[in-house]
Amino acid sequence: VARIVAVYMFGWGGRTIYMMTPFRLDGLALGGGAACIAADPRLLVKIKSIIPWVLGASLIIAISIAFEFGSGATTNQMDTFGYAALALSLSCLVLHCATTASPVSKAFLFFPLRHLGKYSYGIYLFHFVLVRPPSFGLNRAVFSIILGSVGSYLLARVSWRFVEQIGRASCRERV
Repeated sequence: VARIVAVYMFGWGGRTIYMMTPFRLDGLALGGGAACIAADPRLLVKIKSIIPWVLGASLIIAISIAFEFGSGATTNQMDTFGYAALALSLSCLVLHCATTASPVSKAFLFFPLRHLGKYSYGIYLFHFVLVRPPSFGLNRAVFSIILGSVGSYLLARVSWRFVEQIGRASCRERV
């Protein structure tokens, strides 16, 4: 909520607040909520039938905002409401896949997707630094995106190995 207020009250561009945030709290909160629902069989039974409907509705909202106001992080509407709706739809998708044996959930078991998922947060963090749109030329744009993506992936792997794994091991020792 504070993010939304800041964007509109102070007239900050969506890109400023988006770039200064290392993670989206709405996505983390929705992911935590999905994990709680998946862990509670009684709650899951109550919610399971509406998950596809919420997924569809929130995805339609996110797409509508993107078409109306633009999909870039530079639009306040997309940054505040569009990405929140997208986070809700993706949380519903993950919850659906984690609790059913549908063809979609089986597709997410594909090894390259699971492998990238392991490093996805690091890729997300580092891509802001490495993926920059060049000022001109399609060839440069493609080269920049490929180089930035590979660099983000490599940095994410290093970070996962030397930061996350060490941190997780030290937490296990304390418990």
